Amino acid sequence: MMWFLVICLSLTQMTFAAKKNPKSFAIPKTLEKNRDPSVVCRQQLELGIVLDSSASIQLPDFNKSINFLQDYLKLFDIGQDSVRVAIIPYARGVISKNAFYLTTYNTKEDVIRAIGRITHTQGDHTDTGEGIKFMRLYQLNIALVRPGVPKVGLVLTDGNSQYKAVTEAEAKAARDSGIHMFAVGVGSGIDDQELLRIAGDKLGVNHVDSFDKLKSIVQRLAVQTCESTKTSKDVNNEDIFPECQKRSLELGIVLDSSASIWVEDFNKSIKFLQTFLQQLVIDKDSVRVAIIPYSYEVHTKNSFNLNTYTTKKDVLNAIGKISHEQGNATYTNKGIKYMRERQLSNAVVRPGVTRIGLVITDGVSHEPNWTATEAKLARDSGIVMFAVGVGTNITNEELFNIAGDHSRVNHVDNFDNLNNIIQSLTKKACSEDFESTTTRSPIKPRPNDQKNPIDIYFVFSPSYLGYEITIWTKELISSIISRDGNKLMKCGFISDQSNPCPTNGGFKLESYSTSKEIAKELNPDTANKLPALIKQLADSGYTVQRGARPNARKVAVLVVEGVKSAELVSNQVKNLLNKGITVFIADPTKSGAKIKGVTTLKGGSEEQATELIQNLLQ
Repeated sequence: MMWFLVICLSLTQMTFAAKKNPKSFAIPKTLEKNRDPSVVCRQQLELGIVLDSSASIQLPDFNKSINFLQDYLKLFDIGQDSVRVAIIPYARGVISKNAFYLTTYNTKEDVIRAIGRITHTQGDHTDTGEGIKFMRLYQLNIALVRPGVPKVGLVLTDGNSQYKAVTEAEAKAARDSGIHMFAVGVGSGIDDQELLRIAGDKLGVNHVDSFDKLKSIVQRLAVQTCESTKTSKDVNNEDIFPECQKRSLELGIVLDSSASIWVEDFNKSIKFLQTFLQQLVIDKDSVRVAIIPYSYEVHTKNSFNLNTYTTKKDVLNAIGKISHEQGNATYTNKGIKYMRERQLSNAVVRPGVTRIGLVITDGVSHEPNWTATEAKLARDSGIVMFAVGVGTNITNEELFNIAGDHSRVNHVDNFDNLNNIIQSLTKKACSEDFESTTTRSPIKPRPNDQKNPIDIYFVFSPSYLGYEITIWTKELISSIISRDGNKLMKCGFISDQSNPCPTNGGFKLESYSTSKEIAKELNPDTANKLPALIKQLADSGYTVQRGARPNARKVAVLVVEGVKSAELVSNQVKNLLNKGITVFIADPTKSGAKIKGVTTLKGGSEEQATELIQNLLQ
């Protein structure tokens, strides 16, 4: 088969600066075959470029298209035994005086210099179809190419062709002859439908706002060009990342599809995912992929699961077909929850295979606390979480709460810059050993542990602490319990959570006469009920009727908010200590609250859980 790339540009007729100073384009020795680490394509390829040189393109922009092609070709191993290159500029018809053919140049240096010498003709037509036809008949003809070597055609254009039907027919003829077609469009003068008619597939279309933005797709386009020519058999051979060749993964992608993302930027996130996935070995025995887009809800119509597709080609095509929902909210927590429960649950993954969750979002979620909670539940279930944030509306704090580790957070300024993190993201996904991040350290039994179990109570007042600290408390409890690998602890909690909110249905106009009385009615639960809850624990918590064991060590964890709250309960704590109960203070505000005879845990919920376990095992 052959691939096709057309480049359409309109500029003033002028010789490129390289003609005056060809030495400025000398290629360093590090670009020699198999020596440049930036080279992404080392396979054999016949590459034909169709370059727009019509008057709608200004000279500075034409020069930018030349620079783009030179940067693009630097990523290929060019030579008569590897990648060979031909080019045909066009405007009103083809401009054969500026063309060269597959056998004209034998080295990368010569090809890049020749590209730099192409002059801009400023033709008054955009005959894209004629350019494609010339490439098919005179540059990538079966008599001119090496047998069995894939053929690629690349079209670069800034405007719709004069004769769209001719362009479509010639592009189809090229594809039917075995040329793999790619289309790069620049600006608003070219529509996506024309690009699609040239490439024949969304995977072959790239569209940027301006010539300055061409540099943002160089790496991606090179990878796409090289990968797309491969058969299902050789798609998994050594190529972009050797670390990924023997890596088995279950990969779940959570993709933001909210209205804050423009359609064009959403399409860039799709291209980013396709380029990232192209570097993985995707099949039923290696990497399997699932995706769930979300906004105000999860969009299951655009989702697919681990077992839906078994080839890389099918996965990439399915990604390309995902539509942008433009939902009016960003409920990232719902996307993560769906991935954890439906797509990466233990019931559907392969035993022992690493699970990775990748979240891509451009904004803070509407329920950040629930997002943090769902991300932690995913991590606690063994999923290694990665977070990719785009723009200024997403905070590093939220990205960290999703990933749980700064090394798995990527934050870029805009969607164009997503391409800059593909390499590092792929390397982390394929190279790192995540066992330590997905397996909790259980309590190691001491010789007498089975004779001395632990009865532990958690005491807290949700109505006083508020929503965020209550969520923090639940995370702490969950983290402590998950470390009890030998089932030494028997846990209970005492709180006022059964009635955390006022149930009063209102009051009449004549019910109260002062602002103080009204305030008391509106806020009946603002008093700290922790002293009463601790007294309840001391009086009846550790009884046989409540499930306490006679030989168990008695432990209480009190959640207090700040120094004043600790001082408020000091007398009740003293009563617990007198009854032989070991007391710990968990303070989410990190205020340094202290009570005599009590250990105050330090750090976040994870650190405090670890410190508590260590204390209990001393």
